[in-house]
Amino acid sequence: KLLWDLYPVDVTFPPDGGVVVADWVEGWEKTGKGRLWRVTDPALANDPVIAETKRLLAEGMAQRKNEELSRLLGHRDTRIRLNAQWELAGRGTKAWEALAGTADNGTNRLARLHAVWGMGQIVRTGSPQPSVADLIRLLPLLDDDDAEVKGHAARFFGQAHLDRAKTRLRELLSESDSRLAMQGTLAYRDLFGAFSVPNFDGRRVQK
Repeated sequence: KLLWDLYPVDVTFPPDGGVVVADWVEGWEKTGKGRLWRVTDPALANDPVIAETKRLLAEGMAQRKNEELSRLLGHRDTRIRLNAQWELAGRGTKAWEALAGTADNGTNRLARLHAVWGMGQIVRTGSPQPSVADLIRLLPLLDDDDAEVKGHAARFFGQAHLDRAKTRLRELLSESDSRLAMQGTLAYRDLFGAFSVPNFDGRRVQK
């Protein structure tokens, strides 16, 4: 109950920590009144992670090398992870090895997912495109121990239109994990534009 009896209309998280809430004061009528409430924890005033996050956001990502950006894909702050992902994706195939290495060999789940998403951005919008060989070497991601990585890798291969992934993507349609089956179905749709799914009585129907 830090903030109570408010009419909050927006919330944001400043680079230097805490949370800011916009309050309309007296309801939805246009009274011309408004307040900003900021909530912080004094115990975190000198937190090194907050200081690092503020610095990284202020400096931006453009001047950083691929290796540093790959590490930042696993940062605690979502904004840092996304900024690093978009910077790597914007570099196209020049950043492919960094992204592929993180997705394939990384130990941080968030970093691996951001790497897969970054590669997906490249195959959807990049020019030039990665080679078929670059895509094929990532096929083991479709059998990854982490179901979340496996599912997003499936989406990636569907977007990349890699025919070699067809059989494995089709198998994912029957996964007992409903989230993984959904990812496989969407990937199969992206790969072919049409797909077959099981009917309620077990028969296959064309969609």
